Parts: sequence; structure tokens; C-alpha cells
Amino acid sequence: MNNDNSTIELIKEKADIVTIAERYIQLKKAGKNFVGLCPFHSEKTPSFNISPDIQIFKCFGCGKSGDVITFIQEIEKLDFKEAIEKLAKETGVELKNTSENEPYKIFYDMNYLASEIYIRLLKNSKGAMEYVRSRGITDEDIEKFRIGFAPANNIVLSKCKEKFKLTKAQYLQSGLFIEKDGVLRDKFRDRIIFPMMSANGKIIGFIGRILPGNNYGPKYLHSPETVLFHKSSSVYGLFQAKQSIRKEDLCIICEGSTDVISAHRIGISNIVAPLGTSLVLDQLQKVSHFTKNILFIFDSDLAGQKALERAFLLAEKLGLNSYAVNTSPAKDIDELIQKDEKELAKRIAKKGEAFTYLISAFIEKLNLSSLQDQVKLTNYVRHLTENLNSSQRRAFYINKVNAIVPALNMPIENLEQRNEVNENKVRHIDLSFEELYLKLLLEREVLSIPENHDIGIFKNKNIIDILSTIKDNQPIITKLLHKKLENRLREYLEDIALVESFVTPEELEDIYSRIKELELQVRVVNLQAQLAVAEGLKDNKRVETLFNELNELMAKLKRK
Repeated sequence: MNNDNSTIELIKEKADIVTIAERYIQLKKAGKNFVGLCPFHSEKTPSFNISPDIQIFKCFGCGKSGDVITFIQEIEKLDFKEAIEKLAKETGVELKNTSENEPYKIFYDMNYLASEIYIRLLKNSKGAMEYVRSRGITDEDIEKFRIGFAPANNIVLSKCKEKFKLTKAQYLQSGLFIEKDGVLRDKFRDRIIFPMMSANGKIIGFIGRILPGNNYGPKYLHSPETVLFHKSSSVYGLFQAKQSIRKEDLCIICEGSTDVISAHRIGISNIVAPLGTSLVLDQLQKVSHFTKNILFIFDSDLAGQKALERAFLLAEKLGLNSYAVNTSPAKDIDELIQKDEKELAKRIAKKGEAFTYLISAFIEKLNLSSLQDQVKLTNYVRHLTENLNSSQRRAFYINKVNAIVPALNMPIENLEQRNEVNENKVRHIDLSFEELYLKLLLEREVLSIPENHDIGIFKNKNIIDILSTIKDNQPIITKLLHKKLENRLREYLEDIALVESFVTPEELEDIYSRIKELELQVRVVNLQAQLAVAEGLKDNKRVETLFNELNELMAKLKRK
């Protein structure tokens, strides 16, 4: 950067450090100085001091110190050149020869020109405006996020050629254009345009969203990789969100640009999104410059939950504190806000640890009285914790699982050492209650399941399949049932029929009652685990629901 010391001193003279700092933190007068909570580390007692006389700052907590340029570098995460440019613009100081030392400045200028064209064309396009209005996008949104419209022509190429004298290769390098049959043309056509900005507000690329009725190309089209734009390290909305992220000491990461815009509209501005792909380490690292606390709000479908699992593991690699909430029954943030503008803020306030959230979702699909499902839980916990950098953090998470799932009778670390019961082989020494139930049915001349017996409470898959076949064909004799079953079930049925038992057909009702009682006990165990998880997530509404269900089940068990 070819600016002499006198220019830099002039910038520092005009940029009052107290005035600049007060944009980011609250300051109080303390004698001749000003004090406040340090923006560079967490603290409850003010240790951040500014001297207006000599225009410097120092934090006696974390040790950071410097002048107004250093302050801007640290708080905005800018390099020296970017900090100088920002302060020069604010103070009206002219910088010398910046363009000569910025070989890619022309691409920034082209992107800015394209953005201006897109914004103007959106406002003049009735169809495009009708679409953005239907998505709830306001004039304030358009201005804040520089939303625009690219028509199906080459207007951006035409305007760029008027202003910039470049080679075909340079036009292609900008990412704004493509070559087809040897001819240049605009890359974005008949699309709503969302500019991608760097953390300091420069336009580095674009996202084009297809309009209804246009079936040409993908739903979302991104700028190609250029000298300015790298999809894997770019984060949508970071420029608009960074001050709020610092203030809240929390960054919300969602899945889409429309979610970000919708959240800003209702006053939740500490929110960003990756670009149409799964979150990657570089993107999370960029966000981590502003806070160590991340709240993931991904779509409520299966893909969204898988994305949350990946995001948690990435956050752990960087030593970040990760939290999660869901948008269910809404698909995403945008849909949630459309249904109830206040609901998103409520869910953010009740955020729980991402790890607890993941375990909770996994437990809901399990039967924790089943050894097989207990092992599944063990393996899932190992998957989430085996690659953690900190052994203390790993131990913390494992202890948390043992605490929220008291139904497990031994530490989760040792659970996999227990042997699983092979369901495909009947135990000839002692039959389970479900196997006894089938055995007693087989001892009848004609097989028929009593009307008041619910086979939905059975857990053994082989038993369920055989009982379902009986129910679909009852009354049926054993010989005919044997023919209707596939080989796997035939062998199982034969083993059951040949085992010697010491019960009589008259005891069928007693055996069924015992199975039903065990099923209730299983539900109690699962509800206890879900209740513990809900309490950990501070989900008071769910705690109340689960508590009432648990009381009803306990009452049923007592009546047994």
C-alpha cells in the first residue's frame, strides 16, 4: 500500500478512537479515560480502557492494546490495508495509489456495477417484484441485502464493456459471464439475485434464484470460483450480521439465504448461512473470528438433521460451543416466521447443547430396554465423540449420556462388551415370553389370535411376522401356516414348536398380560430418558407433556 506515514497519521488524527469504539461497545467516563466491557474476550467487570488524550486502548484482562487502526483490525477482523481503507472512507482522507496495488480491484468494481444494475432492474420488473413480495421481501430487505433481478439478456455485459476495456479472458475471470459458441453472454439470466459479500462488505459473487416458470438450469446458481469468490469459505449474510454476532456473542447458522433475510426482518440479525452446500470447516472458522458460540438451526427434515450432526463435529474440531434448536413442524426458519413471527425468538431463547439435541433425536427412535438398541446408542455416542480433540470434552459428553439415560445399567463405554441376543435362534433352555406366546398358539389345533390381543406390543421381529401371517389368515392350522412362511420363519417356527415347555394353552392370557406389562415398562424407560433429555434442553412444554405421559403409564403399571 503506497500511502506515506503522514496520510496514516492524518487518518488517526481524524478518527477519534472513543467515537469509533462506542459504535461497538458501551463506554463510561472514568476520570479522563473511558472504560467498558472488553469486546475481545468475555468478562463481567470492565477492564477495557481508552485514553482520549493519546488515542489508545488497552484491556487489562486479555492484554490487547493499540490505536484506532488496531482496534478496527481486531474488531472487524480486517488486515491493516482494509482497516486503513475503512477509516479513510469514514474520515474523508484520500488514499494514494490504492488501485495500482490491487490487481483485482477491477473485478470488485464490475461486481458492484452488476449489483447496481440488478437492483434497478428488480424495481422495474413487475413479475420479479411480484415474486419477491410473495416471499415477504420488503424494500428494506432489498436495500440491506442488495437483492436484484437479472433479465434474460446481456445487459450486464453491455454496461461492463462500456466502462471496462478488458480481454475476453478477463471478462470470464470475473465470473459474471460465460462463453457459448465462442460468444460472451451474461451468466445470470431470469433470476432473482442475492449478492455475496465479504466480511468487510465488498461484493465477491452472486447467487441467482430461478423464477417460477423458468426451467432452465438449477434452482440456485452460484458464481464460479474466481480470484474473489470461493464458495467453500464464503458465508452469506456475515457482513450484515457481524456486529450483532459480537453483541449477542452468538452466531446462528441456518441453511438458506431466504432464512437469513426473514430473520433480519423480525430483528434477529446475528444469523448467517452457507451457500447451498453442507457447512464446511473454512466457513465455520470464518464465523469463529466473531464468537465461539454457534447455534445451528437446520431444516427439520432428515437431511437437515444429518447436516446438524456434521456441523457439530466440525464445531468440535474448532473447540466451539455448539447449540441447536429445530423448526418443526415448519420445514425451515422462513416457514416458521411466516406462521408465527415470535416463535423463532422463543426457540432461540430455549436453545440446548447440540450434543444433547442429537442424542435426544436419536433416542426417540430407540427402545432403550432392548440390548440391541442400547448398543446402537453406544455406537452413536462413540461416533460423535471419538475424534474430539479434548479428552475432557469427550468424558463430559459420555457422562452426560449416562446421566440422561439412567435406564442403562452400566457405563456406556462398557456396554458394547455385552453380548447381543441372536433373534434368529431360539433359546432351547428358556423361551422368552413372546416365544412362549407363540408356542402356546401352536399347541392349539386351530390357530387364532384373541381379538383383545394387540400384536403391536411385540418386539421380536420373527414373532411379529409369524403372528401377522396368522392374523391375516386366521383361523389357520399349523401345517398351512408353515407353508405360507418364508424359509427363515419356517425354521424359527419349527424350533419353537419342538421346544419342550412347562406351560399349558390355558395360560395364554397370563403370558399376554406379562408381555403387555413388559411393554409398559419399556415405554416407561424410554419416557424417562426422553424426559431427562427434555429437561437438559430446557424444553418446559415437552417436559410437562412427557411427565403427564409418564404418570399415566406408572398408574397403569400399578393397576397390573
